[in-house]
Amino acid sequence: YPEVDHQRTVTFLKSGFWIVSDLMQPKDENPHSYKQLWHMPPAANQQINRSNGTISSDMLDANIIIGSNDGVIQEDMGWYTVRWGVFQESPYAYFAKDNVVGNVGFDTVIFPYATQGQGAAKTEDINLGVPVDVATAMRMTTTMDGQTSETHYMLEYEPPKGTTRTFGEFAGDGMVNVVRTDEDGN
Repeated sequence: YPEVDHQRTVTFLKSGFWIVSDLMQPKDENPHSYKQLWHMPPAANQQINRSNGTISSDMLDANIIIGSNDGVIQEDMGWYTVRWGVFQESPYAYFAKDNVVGNVGFDTVIFPYATQGQGAAKTEDINLGVPVDVATAMRMTTTMDGQTSETHYMLEYEPPKGTTRTFGEFAGDGMVNVVRTDEDGN
């Protein structure tokens, strides 16, 4: 879109999940609307939990939870490509922000897990007191296959040298800062 600059940062954590941070910077002062779309195959039995801000699958042996505090979760119908030239109608979900003036961000976490019905996630923003194009942060509480953990995440788009920023109960000076603790605080 020529009227908006878009920057995407994808962080993969070896413990097995991804964080996708999208930053949109419009080149004008007009209101804009944004959607961050997430598609699943029809067999995924897509579920939406608006109170937790999550979109998830519900299959027997491979599942995913997509969580965000950014925007309103919506659902619509689209098309899934079964194979080249063969399409099947399928629901998709998205996080939406409508009629926003200025810079906008989406921070979204993607957690895979194995056992049907054994995953849960909740995200919340951490207010850093700076504009979204400077830094962004969130806290995620997850239960995957019986294991509960809490993850704190902060992304500095252009980290100032020698500056440490506090995010929740932690502090860091890197471009990407992640702290994950288990139920016991370890």
